[in-house]
Order: sequence, then C-alpha cells, then structure tokens
Amino acid sequence: MKINTFHPVDFKRLFIGNPTDKLWFQMDIDHFFIHSFHSEKVDLKLPLPLHKKTVHDFMFIVNGSSARLAGLHRYELKKADLLFVPRLTASNTEFMTADIEGYYCHFSDEMLQTQPLLLDFFNQMILPTYLHFPEPNFQRVNKLLQSLWEVSREKKNDTEQSRLQAFYLACILAEISLLIKEENQQKPSKGNKLYKDFLSLAKTKIMHGWTLKQYADALNITPNHLNKTIKMLSNRSANDLLNELKIQEAKVLLLQTPSTLAEIAYLLGFTDQAHFGKFFKKHSNHTPSQYRKMIDMY
Repeated sequence: MKINTFHPVDFKRLFIGNPTDKLWFQMDIDHFFIHSFHSEKVDLKLPLPLHKKTVHDFMFIVNGSSARLAGLHRYELKKADLLFVPRLTASNTEFMTADIEGYYCHFSDEMLQTQPLLLDFFNQMILPTYLHFPEPNFQRVNKLLQSLWEVSREKKNDTEQSRLQAFYLACILAEISLLIKEENQQKPSKGNKLYKDFLSLAKTKIMHGWTLKQYADALNITPNHLNKTIKMLSNRSANDLLNELKIQEAKVLLLQTPSTLAEIAYLLGFTDQAHFGKFFKKHSNHTPSQYRKMIDMY
C-alpha cells in the first residue's frame, strides 16, 4: 500500500497554516530546519495523515506531551523524551497538548555529507529510536537544541551558518548515539534479533489475521517466550505491536482508497464492520468515519 512522500516545502504547504515565523519562507527547509514549540507558534493541522518525508526528523519534549506514530510503534512523548524518525519512514502526529515545549528538527542526507563528524555519529545510531534522557543528559541536549535554534535564527553568511548548524547537530547526535549504546548494552543480542524477526514477519502477515501462536510457531518459539521478549525490549506486548500495525494499515486504507468501511474491515480480518469500528476507536480515539473526514482535506 503506497503512502504519500513529502518534501518539507510541500509538507509545509499542505499541513501548516499561516506560519508566523517569516524564516519558514526564507530558509532552505528541504535540507535543514529547527522549530521551537515554545517560541514559535504555527497552525499544524492535526491529526496528520500517515505519510513519509524525504528528511530525517526528531522531536524533543521539554514540557507537555505529543503522540506520534513511527513505523510500527505509537509513542506518547513527554518531558525528556526524544523520538527520531529516519527519512522515508511511515509516520504521523496525532496530537500535541496546548502546553507543548521542546523542539522539532529535520535534516537531509545532503546535510549529513557536509561534515564527516556529523555523518559518523549518524551512522552509529540504530533507527528509528525512542529515548528518554536522564539528568544531566536532558539538560545538555536541551541547551544544545536551544543554541542550534538560536544560530539558525541569526543573520549570518550562509556557509558559516550551515557549518555551525552541522557542528551543533553533530553534538546532539553524539548524545543520542551514546545513550543508544548504553541502552543496547543492557539488552540481550538474541532478544534483539527475535524482535526484528517478529516485526519483519508481522509486516508481511498482518493482513492474514495471524494469531500470536502462528507467529511463535513460525519463529520456532513458544508464544510465552515471544511475548516476554517483545515486552522486555519495547515495553509493549506482542499483541499491542500487532494492533499498532493493524491500525497503521487501516489508516492507509482509509486515506488512500475509496474502499467502504465494511471492505476495509474484511481486508484487515475483522468479522464485521462494527468490530472494526470499536477496535479503531479504541486505538486511535476516533471512529473510522471521523478519521476519514478529518483527512479528506489532504
């Protein structure tokens, strides 16, 4: 199922209404952009439909909360949380609270190529990734992002400004990659492989309505072992991940096909439309009809 891919300029045109920051129109946002939720107010049309972008992006929360989908996972981000989404990864943003503070930043592969140090730290990261920063890591990253945002708002020579942006971004990626390494050292390698194999299998079988036992049998383990491993590595049960993937498929079908709700329910393995409707509302806070109406404008 095809998911629309946007360049940042097109994304801005479709989903951001009346930005108050004039730099939105002056900056080369297809290669780099940073936004402060506290200092800059924009009209972001939420919930965003499932989409892909041509840039890597991350959101760092200082206050308030937001819910984002990245790949197979739905994340509720709160203070000291960071979600990094690689380019061409299916994602969306469901909501942001009115008191949201923090930063959104994106950058292109072309920017990565400008600084060897920046590319080196990026290549050390395992993506996509969610991180919760302990103190003092949280304070350091917050200060670095504040400095990166300030540098990006100054009127400098373009080459000088790009170099400064790359250096600050490299420091931020260094903090991220360091924390990833520390967390991965605490996770057994066999568990990581099983987790990846399960997600890979789920992508191909989610429309077949497989049970957890069928997944476990295909991976030559017991359902209990599969569920324990998935929960240890993701803080979610295996069924929770399958439900998230099914919701993602449902949103794509609602957005990009003219199929009726009954047809979509059948495609996703539900016994009837009512069962599908209850499932969708439980996991997205909207009925399928409400979601389809919200995204019709796109």
